Amino acid sequence: MLNGGFIQFKTGSLQTTMFVSKRKKVIEVEVSRSRLQKQLGLSTINMVNRSKPVHHTTIKDVPELMADAYRTWYIKRTEDIEIEKTSI
Repeated sequence: MLNGGFIQFKTGSLQTTMFVSKRKKVIEVEVSRSRLQKQLGLSTINMVNRSKPVHHTTIKDVPELMADAYRTWYIKRTEDIEIEKTSI
């Protein structure tokens, strides 16, 4: 689920894992598709979250529209971050 600056998702059925993070803590989002996933309209999302230690999360077999929504959500991260200007 995407909610403004937050992301939340739950994986598993018998043993579940919940992941909640702020957009500004997400370092990287990668969307990939295997040949079979392309045929079925599915994707895999890999996320790297800035924490101690760095947290890697993979969500498999997500509908393409959802994967595109995650990518768009991450791209909007540029509105949340500030880049320091350094003098040389």
